[in-house]
Amino acid sequence: MVSNKDAERALFRPLSPSEQRVASRNETSDRSDCFRSPRWRAYSVLGGFDVRLHPAVTAFAASLIALAPFQAFAQEANQNVSVRDRPRPEYEPLGMRLGGFDLNARLDLDAIATDNLFASEHGGESDVYYTVSPSARLSSHWSRHALAVAAGYSHAFFSDHSNQDSDTGYVAADGRLDVGVDTHINAAARYAREVELRTNPDALTTGKPVIYDVSDVSLSADHRFNRFRVVAGVDSATYNYHDANGIDQDFRDYTQNSAIGGVEAELTPRFGIIGQVIVDHRDYKNTPSLTSDGQTYLAGVALHLTDLIEGRITAGELQPPHESGPRFSRTSRGAGHHWDCTSQ
Repeated sequence: MVSNKDAERALFRPLSPSEQRVASRNETSDRSDCFRSPRWRAYSVLGGFDVRLHPAVTAFAASLIALAPFQAFAQEANQNVSVRDRPRPEYEPLGMRLGGFDLNARLDLDAIATDNLFASEHGGESDVYYTVSPSARLSSHWSRHALAVAAGYSHAFFSDHSNQDSDTGYVAADGRLDVGVDTHINAAARYAREVELRTNPDALTTGKPVIYDVSDVSLSADHRFNRFRVVAGVDSATYNYHDANGIDQDFRDYTQNSAIGGVEAELTPRFGIIGQVIVDHRDYKNTPSLTSDGQTYLAGVALHLTDLIEGRITAGELQPPHESGPRFSRTSRGAGHHWDCTSQ
């Protein structure tokens, strides 16, 4: 903390030699010379000196003073947000205000062309298909805490392969409880009916696509103190596959329970370290031989190179040994990276 005496000494300090070259004593300088020249002006400062400044310098300094607060605010508000993702209040849909909630709805229409509909290794059928996807979301606009519910539906229909038509949808809810400023508790639940992608190695290569249901619930908490952020959570997801083309898919049904813990440390504004541990258990009730436990360990660094470029580099180990039936162990080590780049 700077004392009053230190502030006074800073204000009344003598000018340096470089400053003295553009200053003259008030008592001895010819003030008429200053005012006769339109290119210079004299300003009185503490200590009994006149400082002569060029008008261009004065205008430049004034612009810095006027723009500095706005520029700092803009950098803080738009940090790490691309131009496409930045909020545009003047263009965003207002939705419908329902008490402390906002109701927003949307309708997506897509037309997609493919030359390999069944993801065949040697090429295959081509087709054009269309999707109609209405959805709605009801979200709170409270000053603290948050709650939202959402639902959506999608219908896909094909031009040449009508047996590939499908209907999918979801309902979901999520919320956040703010425990103070630095601690948050998050909860979410979701039920969805999905269509298995043909690019999945386990997907059928012919006939109708496989339909499956997913129910997922999660609970997590995060806390920030000083330069550290700690995250912990649990998740449970159940997958139920429907029979397709006369083939029983019940052997693929399973429930996965996971627990995750992580820590992030910000060593400098541009550099941090991260660590994460994930433990999961997959329970195949109809195929016990596929039941397994797994652990994932990750460690790495987070880099904030500029306000437009940031990324993470991690290395880890995955261990999912099977617990019953034909046993085998598989350990894979590797490195991964993820970069986010934004443009002005």
